[in-house]
Amino acid sequence: NSVGAVFTQNRFCAAPVHIAKQHLTNENGIRALVINTGNANAGTGAGLAGWTVFIDTTGKALPEFQTSAGDPAIGERAPTLEGVDFSSAAVTVGGSSGKPQVISFVAHWCPHCQREVPIIVSLARQGVFDGVELAAVATGTRPDAPNYPPSEWLSREQWSGTILVDTAEGTAAKAYGLTGYPLLTFIAADGSVAGRWSGEMEPADLQANVEALKAGRPLPMTLVR
Repeated sequence: NSVGAVFTQNRFCAAPVHIAKQHLTNENGIRALVINTGNANAGTGAGLAGWTVFIDTTGKALPEFQTSAGDPAIGERAPTLEGVDFSSAAVTVGGSSGKPQVISFVAHWCPHCQREVPIIVSLARQGVFDGVELAAVATGTRPDAPNYPPSEWLSREQWSGTILVDTAEGTAAKAYGLTGYPLLTFIAADGSVAGRWSGEMEPADLQANVEALKAGRPLPMTLVR
């Protein structure tokens, strides 16, 4: 007997679709067929726990971060990251969107990230990020580490920006040169990197850098040596 199957042609698919495609390449053959219709996200679970996440990257990876002043990434084109959020909805961050962007790479177990996220949320409520595309990349995820899963953590903190789920290999983090948590990346409206910062940033300093980003001025953090 033979069986034919048609997968969705959408660019982004729920995790079970990717897993099913992998199973079709199994050299041992297929022993059973389970048909799921009407709900492409069935079985993904909270926070995509237990499923493989895929990210498409476009553009050259940024150099590993060392310091904000004299950062060689400044002026480089920010890579475009296409993947999914915790609900398996397709999201895109980075690249050239026509608006300034701030991307925060965070790990759920990182105490610095746990202090930084509420600061960003508070400033967003005050309108500091108005006109800016704000995104968090949940990376470094470890089920055996504290504050897991990251989906529940960011929900508790009432994160209102976009969320991109990184791969287990840290595809997104590597593309942006992450060397420590959290990593803040500021991207100009034309898609070029305006600056990067690793570690916690004081609220007043974060606001000053966001305002400079929106105005198209050099970021204060890049001028300090």
